[in-house]
Amino acid sequence: MNDGRTLTTTLTGEPFQPARVHYDLLDENELRASFSRLQCVRFDAARDRWVWLYDNEAEGLEFKIPRTALPPNKQPVILGSILVRSPRMLVDVRSFDRAVKAIVFLDRHIGRSTAKATHVSLVNRLFDASEGVHLMRTFERFFEGGDERVERLPLSYYEDGINPLKAALAMRGVVALEHWKGNTSFTMSDAIREVTRRI
Repeated sequence: MNDGRTLTTTLTGEPFQPARVHYDLLDENELRASFSRLQCVRFDAARDRWVWLYDNEAEGLEFKIPRTALPPNKQPVILGSILVRSPRMLVDVRSFDRAVKAIVFLDRHIGRSTAKATHVSLVNRLFDASEGVHLMRTFERFFEGGDERVERLPLSYYEDGINPLKAALAMRGVVALEHWKGNTSFTMSDAIREVTRRI
């Protein structure tokens, strides 16, 4: 039972689950040049960040709610915030699906000699809509505040592709959903058994 709560989702329909992709920044000048060439990435001087938009080069990405179904006044949707903090780059996104898509998209458009993803930090829980605007501050609160609920997953993307990460995040999504439903004793082992049983 969820006791009448309303699940918080992104504008593109995924459950709100904060994730941060960590990169080793290898060539900051080339990174900035690459971002300047992309029409879906813009610099937000007020917040000293780049924003990755659901537009132009990124408009073909598939989400539960496609770009064409979004209200015009909500476009372009910000898919992620990119913080350049040499020798690191951090990509903050609001869902596990966006984290997966960000890694593949940035690998394609900025190149591995510019920046390489090393790991993902994530919050494996679901949020109620009553938490409202406070969700805007979750990235700093969770990822920089040392929140004990943050999990770090090392990446093997450059050796093994994106599927191992997709599987790992899908399992965690199953656990989060069960906890949201009130089944708080549900574990990762339970999720693995459930998925294995379906195969």
